[in-house]
Amino acid sequence: MLTDLLFLAFFFITRIVLPIIATYIVGVLIERALNRTARPAGTRAWKMTARHAG
Repeated sequence: MLTDLLFLAFFFITRIVLPIIATYIVGVLIERALNRTARPAGTRAWKMTARHAG
């Protein structure tokens, strides 16, 4: 009986839960990569100049 329950729990975790978690993590990483802006970061001196100029 215990062996059957452990088998079902192992099957549920490896076949259902882990793929869902992996898909979610990959989706989050892809979403972050697509939401990045394409502008250059610029140097610190340029940021200070732009802040003080305006």
